[in-house]
Amino acid sequence: MNGPYLGQLSSSGFHPYRSCREELYYYGDFYGDERLSKRLSSLRERIFAKQSLVIQQLSDQESEQKSWYRLLKHPKLSIPKMIYELIDHSSSWQDSNHILLIEDTSLINYTSLRKQLRDTQGLGSTGNYADKYYGYLMHPTLAIDADKQFPVGISDLQLWHKAEDIKRYKQRKGESIPIEMKSSFRWIGGALASQRRIGSSIRQTVVADREADIYEAFCHWKAAGLDAVVRSQHNRNIKQSPGKLRSFLAAQPLGGISEIKIRGDLSGRRTTRTVRLAIRYGAVELKRSHKAQSAHIQQYPPTLALYALQAQEVDVQRESGQKDPIHWILLTTHPIDSQEDALQIIQWYKQRGHTEQLFRLLKKQGLRLEELDYEYGEAIVRMGVIALEAAFRILQLNLSIKTEERLPTKWIFSPLQVKLLKLLCKKYEGNTTRLKNPYHKDPLQ
Repeated sequence: MNGPYLGQLSSSGFHPYRSCREELYYYGDFYGDERLSKRLSSLRERIFAKQSLVIQQLSDQESEQKSWYRLLKHPKLSIPKMIYELIDHSSSWQDSNHILLIEDTSLINYTSLRKQLRDTQGLGSTGNYADKYYGYLMHPTLAIDADKQFPVGISDLQLWHKAEDIKRYKQRKGESIPIEMKSSFRWIGGALASQRRIGSSIRQTVVADREADIYEAFCHWKAAGLDAVVRSQHNRNIKQSPGKLRSFLAAQPLGGISEIKIRGDLSGRRTTRTVRLAIRYGAVELKRSHKAQSAHIQQYPPTLALYALQAQEVDVQRESGQKDPIHWILLTTHPIDSQEDALQIIQWYKQRGHTEQLFRLLKKQGLRLEELDYEYGEAIVRMGVIALEAAFRILQLNLSIKTEERLPTKWIFSPLQVKLLKLLCKKYEGNTTRLKNPYHKDPLQ
């Protein structure tokens, strides 16, 4: 569990921190010390209540602050076990019919702490921008109920950094490296781990951006019975004339023009607006690349049957600071036989915005995870796992206020919290009908 390469991309392959397989038989003694579990639980609750990661802001008692600092450095506080607890606490997908597995990666940057760390275990080069940044990479898989478009859990989490012994990508370029040894395997590993946890009885669709446009990934997902919606990054070779994906889609008849609402970009570079999209689609067979960086690509099928969809913005009215018009090319395993099918794929792809919001809450405009000032690398990583659970709960509460859907209370609150809410409701309700809570006590409204 605490091997030399755990949480690293090294010359021996990709070994991220992953959830341990140990069952949570007795929560109070999960870490071999009941006091640790109780202290961790109190820290989680305080972070969620205060919406802060600054230990001094979480308590006025110096003794309690010191106990939390000791907790974050404690060797028994296993990061894989913490990830297991995070997934266990957030899993509420049991009653869903269709789950979207939204995958995304974020850099957690601690370059400013690099020279003052006493122990760097858990942190390292991230490989971003010629190794300019120091910290670790976080790749959660966010489970979204496809019907209600609401987050129901974090189904997987991978954390890693680059090890010192790994060669630069250009140096490894000519080597025969299977995808299982690359950090890009995270797109496959996260989906397959999520499928095992959620169960095959619930339909699941992987949704990801251009980084996940990987031939081997589509092969693994399809072999496992998973569907996928991925934004295309490459102008791939296809069997259909004229032989290239983008030219093929441009030649397809117009499937219709639809209006959809696009939420503003969280960076402020794109405003919320309604856009008109020209939609084209068709069935394609991707050809296996002969220029892939791994000779192991030959082990995969020579062609891959998918559907391709192009959604291109028309009647563009540029606004101040507006990004380029929308031009999405999506690859999917779901059949597209009509404009309605195409719009459903677009709606599923739009759910990626939930991960952007999750990272925003976790980082600069929320819990400010990157502003931690600890001296121990693993303490920083442990706090990152705790903070992700808090950010997820905050995301759920924010969305529950805005949605018009009636959501099951258990999607957000534990049975004990539900009992407490009912007692509080009873305490503050008046005696008359007018002063009583008008909402049903089971669905969350």
